[in-house]
Amino acid sequence: MANNYSTGATIVPSDCLAPGGAKRMVEIWESFAEREDDLADCHYGLYLEAQSDGSLYLASDEEWFSEESFIALVRAAAKESLIVKSFGISIAYFCSKLRADEFGGTYFRATTDGIVMGICTDFFHQASDDQLIAIMDVLESEP
Repeated sequence: MANNYSTGATIVPSDCLAPGGAKRMVEIWESFAEREDDLADCHYGLYLEAQSDGSLYLASDEEWFSEESFIALVRAAAKESLIVKSFGISIAYFCSKLRADEFGGTYFRATTDGIVMGICTDFFHQASDDQLIAIMDVLESEP
């Protein structure tokens, strides 16, 4: 039997958050567990810790990352204007048993208006050369 995992961690710099934003995001996260609506189901798969410099340590919870929880947190933070600059987190997928082409990851980007975008590497092995060249051209271009 094999176990699948998805883990990652990042430091959200203080300049991406409003003053006190890291602490408030931790409070929002903790409040999800006390709710009785749909957001109560989103209190899993993440670990948050406000840092003394105003940054936020954001990580997957033990063995896996919850995209749904991350999206709910970002939307709640955006409603309170806590995100002043977009930030991202990279998540790695792995398994306790080696499986061909079943590894990879996703990069999630949270924007100031609460939108979460992600790009996953799982489909890259199916992409054509032209598609991969187009992706590389965009990534290598100046922002």
